[in-house]
Amino acid sequence: MIVAEDNDDHEEDCLAILRSMREEVDWEIEEERYPFFRRLVYLTHKWTGQLPDLRDFFRPEEMDWLLAEDVKNEDSPDVYFNGFPLIGFVIRSGYKDRPELDEATGRPVRLRTTAVHQAAAGLRYFFNVDSLFRIYSRYDVNYVDELGLTHFHVACKFNCYRVAERFLELGQDPDCLDGEESTSSLINPPLHLALEYGLRDLAELLLRHGADANLATAYGLTPLHVVCRRDHDVLGPIVQCEAMVLLQMLFETGRADLKVDARDNLDRTPLQWAVANLMPGSVEYLLARGGADPSSFVFPSEDYFGDRYRRNRSNWAGYRYNVAADALRVFDCLKRRAGYELTRADVLTVMRFFVYLEKIPNADDDDDNSDDEDDDREEQQHTSSCRVCRAVIAKPPTAAASLCRAHRFAKTTRGFFQRWAVEFFATLTRYRLPLLCSEKIVGMLGNEHVLTMCTASEMTLKEQSEDKEVEDLKNLHLNE
Repeated sequence: MIVAEDNDDHEEDCLAILRSMREEVDWEIEEERYPFFRRLVYLTHKWTGQLPDLRDFFRPEEMDWLLAEDVKNEDSPDVYFNGFPLIGFVIRSGYKDRPELDEATGRPVRLRTTAVHQAAAGLRYFFNVDSLFRIYSRYDVNYVDELGLTHFHVACKFNCYRVAERFLELGQDPDCLDGEESTSSLINPPLHLALEYGLRDLAELLLRHGADANLATAYGLTPLHVVCRRDHDVLGPIVQCEAMVLLQMLFETGRADLKVDARDNLDRTPLQWAVANLMPGSVEYLLARGGADPSSFVFPSEDYFGDRYRRNRSNWAGYRYNVAADALRVFDCLKRRAGYELTRADVLTVMRFFVYLEKIPNADDDDDNSDDEDDDREEQQHTSSCRVCRAVIAKPPTAAASLCRAHRFAKTTRGFFQRWAVEFFATLTRYRLPLLCSEKIVGMLGNEHVLTMCTASEMTLKEQSEDKEVEDLKNLHLNE
């Protein structure tokens, strides 16, 4: 241990050791700082006697560096660094940060990067942010770093409710739009941060203190956009429940003129994001609040429809049935509430997404096994599930819940594919086959083959639109 020789004599004064260590290090030489930091941590573990007044040993910027280093060293394999020992020691010593005063104005200098900003750089440090605010406890001084991130932003991002409340009581602008705090458009407003992480109580606190519920980020995202596109909790039921709570809070606590049809920089509305994320409860709620004009609603394009499931697929691979069921509920809601009927292009978007879901391997598959071994094991599991499913298919409809997840997903998506496949197949065959014949043919196709057929059908649709013979056959086909 580096400081063992300093601490072998337990009679020696720890304050004297700290003073000697501090005199030996040249803080201007960066290579000397980290070894000093390690020796200091070891010393705090063996500290006896009177705790130091750290202001006698370190300047504020030096304390910023030491505390930030303690945050970053949580990942160290050395057990002496587990649990942020230096931060705990600084708190026990009674150290409180004091802002530097501007010589010209006499006011605190707020442009400064502290350990709080460093802790906010990674989510794994969230449990220590509250402790840092016990050191940086001047809530009348909202430190801001060069990127525009303030202590108030950090408090709102990491659910430090009491800290945020204290800032607001001392006159903090809830939107952080005053002075140096508004120097960067890269930092989301505090309300957006609270909503992004599902912090209802903190978001409500900001709204009560005047936060703008229509404020847009540099990307045009309003609080409603944030709620409808958030994907931190990727399991459908969880994120939908939280979204509903947040939406209700925004409409009840926010401004009366909440802009439900606001568009972001990609020309997308909150409703479009809710549809793309397959959130039927949010879609229903937004439509009930006048969230869409049926004549102007545009179905989400393929580049972001279901995108949150693609980016987080490992967390929900076993919940494909829930995702497909949510999608169907969304489409039903659009039809009932807004009178919106899926177009052929919309259907192809949905089909491609369902086929993508179908191909995702089970979450418990072992990547180390060969493809053949994976196929054999999956087939055995599938066969076992089939027997269970076959046993309950003949029972009343209430037994359908006993179907294995694979079959429930297949049954749900199969109905959607078959419903639309006949129309696409008729287009592809130029309406020359009877309806019953078309139904039997597409009934033999799997979902992926149906998608291929529908894609080919769409490519021929334009050239058929000007063919009168095809139009006559289409009318005859519909009359069947």
